[in-house]
Amino acid sequence: MRKFSKTFSVAAFALALTLAGCSAPGTTASTGSAGAASSTQMVTAASISEDTHYDADDLAWDAATEVAVTLKDAATAADNAAGVKVDGETVTITAAGTYRLSGTLSDGEVVIAAGEEDVVRVILDGVTLTSSTGSPFIVQSANEAVVFLEEGTTNTVTDAATYADQGTDSPNAALYSMADLTVAGAGSLEVNGQYNDGIVSKDGLVLAAGNVTVKATDDGIRGKDYAVLLDGTYQVTAGGDGFKSDNDTDDGRGWLLVNGGKLAVSAGDDGVKAQNQLVIANGSVTVSESSEGLESQHIAISGGTVTVTA
Repeated sequence: MRKFSKTFSVAAFALALTLAGCSAPGTTASTGSAGAASSTQMVTAASISEDTHYDADDLAWDAATEVAVTLKDAATAADNAAGVKVDGETVTITAAGTYRLSGTLSDGEVVIAAGEEDVVRVILDGVTLTSSTGSPFIVQSANEAVVFLEEGTTNTVTDAATYADQGTDSPNAALYSMADLTVAGAGSLEVNGQYNDGIVSKDGLVLAAGNVTVKATDDGIRGKDYAVLLDGTYQVTAGGDGFKSDNDTDDGRGWLLVNGGKLAVSAGDDGVKAQNQLVIANGSVTVSESSEGLESQHIAISGGTVTVTA
């Protein structure tokens, strides 16, 4: 499992980012007194595979190995069903692999409960998921979950307005993951977080591609250790914060990077927020409504286009 491998002091990292904005992308900025220098490198697309769980190889697979799962009320079918368990309106994926989902569950859920070393790819190929009791898409366990949006398809995930299970560690988002989460693919996804949040990873979150619209009662898109936008178009309407990373306990965590793509946020609270460091190096960020537009202990903007109304 790849985790954030560099440990930075907040002050040193922030200063390095500021200096890096004046140098070539990916270069090292040095800090320190004369005769004793230390160096820190900003997080960039070139180093993202080292700094996060993300690996572009996770987005490539042999189509012949896909497991087809056709969602249908009271009649879900799974071809080559190893790794898939269907129990009423609950579909549980229990092993590493690539699973192509299509069809509709009007009141059900898809659950990933794989091993701690497993990478699970779920291809959404024209899927509508709705739950009347909680979250319709839950990653309980895995090394990494990849949600891949099939090109030319529209997919929708809508949770309940009230959850039956409201415990401390229970899901609270329409698309909820306890493991590292990657969203990719050229298709479209609409996420309706009626209870609380839209998309949540309780670990690391990388948005690698996609045409995604999120509407949430509270936070729109939330990662814990880090949140990264590399590409795609993300439109977020949130009653709370729009796009955030919120780990406030672990050193070197709670950072957010925009290094490409288009992000549009309308938020009732903060537009784009990081607990420790917020970096915008490329892409487009528009916050049309917010209390605080960009919020973090340290903010570094070295590229891209940023428009904020707060």
